Amino acid sequence: MQTTAVYACEAYDHLGVVSTIESGSGLVIIRGTEDTIPEIREILDNLPFPVEVLDFNETEFPALVKARE
Repeated sequence: MQTTAVYACEAYDHLGVVSTIESGSGLVIIRGTEDTIPEIREILDNLPFPVEVLDFNETEFPALVKARE
């Protein structure tokens, strides 16, 4: 299922930059712009499987990854 989520995100790569953070758990980061974030959220909310969305800013990112280890 995690691979499916990554492929689904990559299908919409014109909306933001998708990077895999932790392939085993399916953790990815999608960097969108102020204009594209609402559409990204809508897509994620309507995927046929559950997706957990974590909101944070770029300065919090290293701590977020470390906390998940």
